Amino acid sequence: MNNLTVNPVGDGFDVSGEELFAMLPNGTDAFEVKYVDGLNYSSFYDAVFEHRNDLPLYPYRYGSYQIYQANTKSNLFNIVQYLNVTSQDATAMFPQYMYQAILRVATGDPDLEFNVINYPFPVYQKYIDI
Repeated sequence: MNNLTVNPVGDGFDVSGEELFAMLPNGTDAFEVKYVDGLNYSSFYDAVFEHRNDLPLYPYRYGSYQIYQANTKSNLFNIVQYLNVTSQDATAMFPQYMYQAILRVATGDPDLEFNVINYPFPVYQKYIDI
């Protein structure tokens, strides 16, 4: 995650990566973060790709967030999410963690919670002849 937004508004209402990280569910207890600042989109992508080799290797990494813009005055939050699709939970849960963090920052309520429940689609439909 980058701590400094890629495109800050500069009006005093920009939100840092640290502020969003603190608002993730169970923030500092459930997540480890490595901050990478000053990178454009493709350089950040390359850094995320190379980070996969850092030791110790954690196969359960969800992914990364690149904060393009985050501002509480305009309530404009543009965040790119890189998902580790080898994790079965990442696609469903990783975006929701940031959505909750954004809502907490935007509303100023660090205790705001919402739940997301995913149900699988039925694999087949049973037909009954009458």
